[in-house]
Amino acid sequence: MYGGLMSGKKRKYFINNWRKVKDLPDELIPQLEFEDVLEKSWSLVPNKNIIIRCENRDTGRVKEFSFQREKACVNRIESMQDTHDITICTDEIIGIVANFGDELDESDFN
Repeated sequence: MYGGLMSGKKRKYFINNWRKVKDLPDELIPQLEFEDVLEKSWSLVPNKNIIIRCENRDTGRVKEFSFQREKACVNRIESMQDTHDITICTDEIIGIVANFGDELDESDFN
């Protein structure tokens, strides 16, 4: 059976308030300054080592994933890199996964 249906318990419903968050004015949303990123005055949740944000190139929908293990993150990136723009955040870096496909050849690096 699916989820908690075997135990006879009904899943708790969590209301989705994304529109309320989207409509908030910029002044109410804390912004991370460039200097803060350079000085690394931020840190991830202790049990999460990597966060990736994936934006679908066709629909514009965004999904975020957090990982404890690097291998799980690599698998997710490999499965989504052809269809999504991916941003990676660790305690050390914030970067973008570039997917150049066939656009580049070896002479571009010499």
